[in-house]
Amino acid sequence: MKNKIWLPIIALLGGVVGFGLRFWQRATAFDTTTQLVDGSAPATLGLLAWFGLMALVAVVVSVKRNESIEDKTVFFSDCKLYLILMTISAFAFLAAAVLGVAEFAERLKLWQQVPELYGVPVVQGLVSVCCLLGSIGTLAAGKNNYKQTAEDKTASYLTFPAYAAMMMLIMVYQEHSVSAVLLDSFVPILSAVFLLLGLYQQVAFYYEHGSMFFYQVCAVMGVVFGVTSLADRPGYLTSMASIAMCICLLGGLLAYTLPYQREQRNRCLEE
Repeated sequence: MKNKIWLPIIALLGGVVGFGLRFWQRATAFDTTTQLVDGSAPATLGLLAWFGLMALVAVVVSVKRNESIEDKTVFFSDCKLYLILMTISAFAFLAAAVLGVAEFAERLKLWQQVPELYGVPVVQGLVSVCCLLGSIGTLAAGKNNYKQTAEDKTASYLTFPAYAAMMMLIMVYQEHSVSAVLLDSFVPILSAVFLLLGLYQQVAFYYEHGSMFFYQVCAVMGVVFGVTSLADRPGYLTSMASIAMCICLLGGLLAYTLPYQREQRNRCLEE
């Protein structure tokens, strides 16, 4: 295996540090009475500076590794860690689906009891269904890429996690769009946005429309924001779905960073 695994390490490290800074911010710069965030607090400034630094690092590293690989063999990898990550991601998606059903039932009960305060939890139900499909798709795509099987249906498998990310973005936006405090709501919203963009780019390569630079930046920032958003203690469905998507993106970054040789990729396509 090659030793250039900077992208997954940068993404994971950025998320862990971001989680700590976000936890610090919510503990020291968040007023529970007014629901306002102190924009001049050290925790808030440190969090914003860290996100800016991670974005800059992601862009610089991605520019240096901006290879012109735009086919379905991008994520071929014989790395066992890649297969392990994709398997863990699949089970995390499955757990999110199960937890989502429980959350859907709870919110449905609240809607039946107080319909004037609660709406029908349609989005929660759709996220649960998409997470179930995402579990199947992630497991199948990981297996095919590990076996270097260039099947067209792998693209279909990878669309399921992207669909789950799209529905989660709608759900997160519904929950946080009513907040007038941008410093409080921007982390979960940007987390859902970058997770969706990163997973979308994974699918785009199978249709020869992927951008390696765009994928790397979105995947790194998706993991950074995704892990950081866990400090907000969102619901079980959002938390587990975010974890599943972060692990899926880390697997993709690892597969790209530790790829097969180009000749081996071409032979796989010919076979």
